[in-house]
Amino acid sequence: MERGQLVPDELVRAAIAERITPPVAREGYVLDGYPRNADQAADTEVMGGPPRAVVHLWVPDEEAVRRLAGRRYCPEGHVYHVDDAPSRFGMRCELDGSRLVVRPDDREEVVRDRLALYHRRIDPLLQRYAREGLLVEVNATGDPDDVAARILEQSGLTDR
Repeated sequence: MERGQLVPDELVRAAIAERITPPVAREGYVLDGYPRNADQAADTEVMGGPPRAVVHLWVPDEEAVRRLAGRRYCPEGHVYHVDDAPSRFGMRCELDGSRLVVRPDDREEVVRDRLALYHRRIDPLLQRYAREGLLVEVNATGDPDDVAARILEQSGLTDR
């Protein structure tokens, strides 16, 4: 992760298997950021059944870079963002006074490499879900409440 690479499939597969295999997920399940490629999708479908819908939250790459590369953390895990939620004390945590840092995987060049890898892996899978009529593309820019409303409206899902 520090080099900007994804967690190995075996680790993620094991963690997901615990949560989506019946009877745990008898009513269904929601995955965030997974599957990211055809092999992961096939494994997931074997474990938990085929998806009823695939909601793809997208933002332009430059917005993703801005969001990720702008994050700052203190050693206690308090999170800030240089644009969206800056500390009133510059590069110091408002809660404990410690120095804010950039995680290695949030450096701009690492974020850009991760995005390129993401597109290489996810684009073919998204095309497959689109062909199967499962894909719902939702613009995830803007206010989080607006994004949530778009998800519910465009996907036909409810917030029950």
